[in-house]
Amino acid sequence: MRTVLFIACSMACSVLNAQMLLVEATAERPASLTFNPDFIARNDVKSVTGQDWTKRDGRPMVARNRYYLYRFGDRGLLGYSNNSFGKPGSGVDTASVLYANGSDGRLLEELHNDPNGWYSIRREYDIGGKPVRATHVRIENLSSDRYRLEPGATTIVSDETFEYTAINDTSWRKTFMNDRGRPYQEEVYKYDRLGYLRAVEGRNLITQRMGRTTFAYDANGRLGERVDVSDLGTPHPETWRWTYDRAGNPLSRDFLRDGTPVRHSEYVYAEGTLFLKAVITRDLETGLIEMVRYETGR
Repeated sequence: MRTVLFIACSMACSVLNAQMLLVEATAERPASLTFNPDFIARNDVKSVTGQDWTKRDGRPMVARNRYYLYRFGDRGLLGYSNNSFGKPGSGVDTASVLYANGSDGRLLEELHNDPNGWYSIRREYDIGGKPVRATHVRIENLSSDRYRLEPGATTIVSDETFEYTAINDTSWRKTFMNDRGRPYQEEVYKYDRLGYLRAVEGRNLITQRMGRTTFAYDANGRLGERVDVSDLGTPHPETWRWTYDRAGNPLSRDFLRDGTPVRHSEYVYAEGTLFLKAVITRDLETGLIEMVRYETGR
C-alpha cells in the first residue's frame, strides 16, 4: 500500500512540476512567455532560443530576421533575455535585459539596453515579499560600444513607493505613492476562500477613473480566463482564455476584444522532454500567421 501511495504521489508531483511555462494571475497584463524556474532548474536548461516565421494567405512560411534569446542561472531564474532585429551592430538590432535576483529569488533589478540607451528598474521588498519601491534610473554610457556599459552619470526618472493595507481576511489594498510621497493610485486584491485571486480593482485617486481585472479558473485550479476592463465608465473588455494539457502545459491562448476574437495561439512541445518547440499565432483580423520556433540548450 505504501508503494502504491508513493508512486501515486510521485506521479502527481511530477505532473505539478512538468510545466515549462507558467500562466499566472497577476495585475500585470499576460506576458508572451513566463518560464517555470523549477522546471528549468530540474532539467538543467541553460538557454532557450527562438526565431520568427510568418505566413500570409496563399504564401509559404517565410523566416524573418528576428530572434529571441533567454538565458537562465543555476536556480532556473531568468538571467538575461534579448530580442534581435536586423543585422548585429546596425544600431537598431537588439534590445536586451539583464536580471539580478536576490538569494530568495525575488527580482531586484532589470538592466535594459536598447537603441535609446541604458536604464535600470530597481525594486525593494518588505519582509513579507511585497514590493515597496520601484525606481526607474537612466544610465549614461561612457563607452562608444552601446552593447558594453561603462556607467557614467545616472538620472532618476521615477521613484514610486507602495503601501499595503489589509481590508479583511480575503482582501487587501495596494496604494501607489509618487516621488513626492503622495498617493495617486490604488489597487484592491480580492481572493476567494481557497486563496485564488478573483479580482483586482484599480482606481486613480486623482481622476477617479476605475478599472477591474477578473480571473476564472478551470477544474484543476489553472487560470482559464482573464478579463481586463481598464475604464469601467466606458467598458471595452479585453479577454484572455487558456487551455492546458494533462501536465498543466498551456496548449492554447485566445485574445478577444469587446467579445470579438482577435488572436489565437497554440503551443507545441517536444515529446518526452516537454520542452517548448513552437508558438503559432493567427491574427484573426488580418489572417497573418506568425510562428516562433524554439530550441532548448542544456
